Parts: sequence; structure tokens; C-alpha cells
Amino acid sequence: MCGGYDKAAIDVAVFTTGHEAEVEFCASALRPSTSFALSYTFVNTGLDSTMHSALTHNHMKPFKVAGSLCSWSMDVNDCGDSCWIFSPGYPGIYPPNVTCQYRVTTDDPDTMLQLTFDNSGTGLFYFSSLCREDYISISDGDNSSESFIGRFCGRHLPSVTTSGRELRLTFVSGLGLPVFQHMGFRASVVAITKEWNPSGQRQPGSRCDWVFRVSSGSISSPDHWLPAGTECRYLFDVTSGAYLEFIVNIYGLRGQCDDEVLVYNGTTLVTTLCSADVVKRQTHVFYVDSRRSALIYRTTSGQLVSEPDRGFWLSFRLVDGRSETRVFIGGICTPRS
Repeated sequence: MCGGYDKAAIDVAVFTTGHEAEVEFCASALRPSTSFALSYTFVNTGLDSTMHSALTHNHMKPFKVAGSLCSWSMDVNDCGDSCWIFSPGYPGIYPPNVTCQYRVTTDDPDTMLQLTFDNSGTGLFYFSSLCREDYISISDGDNSSESFIGRFCGRHLPSVTTSGRELRLTFVSGLGLPVFQHMGFRASVVAITKEWNPSGQRQPGSRCDWVFRVSSGSISSPDHWLPAGTECRYLFDVTSGAYLEFIVNIYGLRGQCDDEVLVYNGTTLVTTLCSADVVKRQTHVFYVDSRRSALIYRTTSGQLVSEPDRGFWLSFRLVDGRSETRVFIGGICTPRS
């Protein structure tokens, strides 16, 4: 640290990871104004580190990767209610030129991981164009390009919900020492119940594909991270000789068809639901006669977490075409007026 500060105007906080510290003061020339003031405090490491932010590394010690400077691997089941992760030295300024890896997992196949940052501090990271210097990157599972969620920096960091049982976060700091108010990050990771459609079967290896082989049920929008350009396919493999009724509620789908719901009668597209002016919840009813019908939810922009005011809900049921007279028009069956 260097530079001129008014007396006691700025407090620069630094926390050690052990019980020793060394401070070196260097001056090229001695002047009456050449000085510094420092205070120190010993902290009881027996306290709950989630309550006392100075004890972050004590909380994380059992999860440190052997031989690494600041890489960690933890299972949420070993953390209690939630795992807390921190940048080095938090809540003091973080060191320059470091790369830290954080891997959080859960062994429950029916859960996802929700990452939430504490954005209450005066600053988190130095902000640079395209986050080239100090930043975090987040991946959904492994570090492949298909699982990359994004790179973030600056003051406000987003919450993220994974689609599976693993979350990877990488913290990178640039060559320069961050200024006094950039104290890094503190975040919690908790396991939450995975999106569940009890009337269907999730397709192995997919983020959001389902098959339904029952006569009635309901579906809701994915409640986790989706990369841009994702298509979630819901296939209905039901008894032939009957009509399938779809009741679709859409709400807050983004304008210009960034998000859309497509209804198929077999391989024939029946309709596309999207609008630039969808504000209130809207309900649409469709009837298809194919044994293998489908609904596709497509998001061009992707999503980080479930958004309560955006998405769709659908209920479906088989109806007997013989007992209810219907007219088949262009892939849609509607009641005869």
C-alpha cells in the first residue's frame, strides 16, 4: 500500500490466515508528513466464523486443497445449513496476482446448489472493461465451455442456481494491489430441491428435458441456470385415439421472443407463444391429436436463477374426442361453438 491519505480518513483492513504478521515501512525521504498509523487486534479463532467475518479461513480450513494457496473443495453436507466461501483476506483487501478455486458439491441427485453473494459491502472488485483484471468466473459443474455461466466483477454480483450437483467458482486478482474499498467477496452456497415434475421423467444427461406418459399432469418453467440458446423439450407420449388438452399460462416472457413456448402436434408446429407486451399472466388452451406431441421452452438470452415473474406453467390432460364434439383445424382442436 502506498499514497497519501488524510489522517484516519481511510481504514485499510487486512486479515492474516495464521497467528503471525509482519509490517514493513519504506520511505524514499523523511519528511514531517511521512508516517503511518496502524492498529491490530487478536481475534478468538474459537468463534463461529459465519458470525464473525474475520474468521473466514478458520471456517474453511478443513476444505483446503492440499498444497494449494487458496483452493477449496467442500460438500454442503459437511458445512451444516450452508457453506460460506470468501476471497483471500476477507473482509480486508485481497492480495494481488492470485487465482483461487472453489468447488462445492452435494451427493444428493435431487438437489441443486444456490450461490448468493453478500453485496452489502462498500465495494467488491475493481471494475475493468470486460472484467479483465479482478473478477470471478462461475461454472455449472465442470470447467468445460458448455458449463461456463459467466465472468463477473464490480460491486453487485448475481445469484446463481446450478442445474446439478456441482458448482465451481474461480477468483482471479490482477497484478496491482486493489484500492482500500475493494474487499473481495463473501458468499453462501446451499442445497435446494431440484425442479420436479412428478408426472414425468427427467431425461438422463439433460438439463431440462422431460417425457410424460400419463393421462394428466402439470409442468413449470426450469428453476435453475440455463445457458443462452437453451431448448427444454417436454415430450408427451400418450394413448392414441384421444385428444390432449394443453392449458398454458405464460407470464413475463421477455420481449422480442427472447423467450418463447412452442407447441407441437407431432412434428407440426401449432403455435409460438411470445410477446413484447406480455405483462399480465395469460392463459392459452390447445388441443392436439397426435400420440407424440411436444412443448418446447426456448430461451435466447438464458437465465441465472429462477425468476418468479418470468416463465410458464402448463397443465395437460387426455380428453375423449368421441364424447366431446370437436373440430380439427390446422393442428389445433377447438370446441365446436
